Amino acid sequence: MIRLLTFVTVFVILSRVLLPSIPRQNNQKLSMFAILFILQHFLDITSPF
Repeated sequence: MIRLLTFVTVFVILSRVLLPSIPRQNNQKLSMFAILFILQHFLDITSPF
């Protein structure tokens, strides 16, 4: 769970830094990939349980 929180925190910081430089059209696509990636990461953590 701590790994997930760290990952999300790092991602949020990176997105705050990177998103302004990306054209608005790509933001939705990028956020979709981000959500999927976070979900995959979360499932990888919880799968042993």
